[in-house]
Amino acid sequence: LCEVQNTQERLREITETILNFKDIDANIDLATLIQKDSVNALSNGQKEIIVLASTLLLQTKFFIGDEMLRSFPDDIKVILFKRLIEYFKKYKIGFLYVTHWPEAVDIMKESGFTHKVYKIQKKKLQLQLT
Repeated sequence: LCEVQNTQERLREITETILNFKDIDANIDLATLIQKDSVNALSNGQKEIIVLASTLLLQTKFFIGDEMLRSFPDDIKVILFKRLIEYFKKYKIGFLYVTHWPEAVDIMKESGFTHKVYKIQKKKLQLQLT
């Protein structure tokens, strides 16, 4: 894992603060998923959780999410997205989120996370006033 320090401690934090959904859906609990014998046995949403956890362990200063969380129902997607934003705020991680999910803008506004919204219109990237 690219010489990440405190891997077990960070994985525990990620599991407890972001990817713990035992009370909502046991199928997306990270602790349960990493015990699976093969990634092939996982659903697309479960695979997204593993990729997300692995990426968060890298301790980067910037995170790019391209249609991340697309495999989840909206109620779970909202919870995950809010938890991710809080995590990014805590660790001062920049975040570029590419999506067709319009609720993401409202969640960003509510969170107090400094953000800008761009839309592609007529093949041009345009800043949207929010």
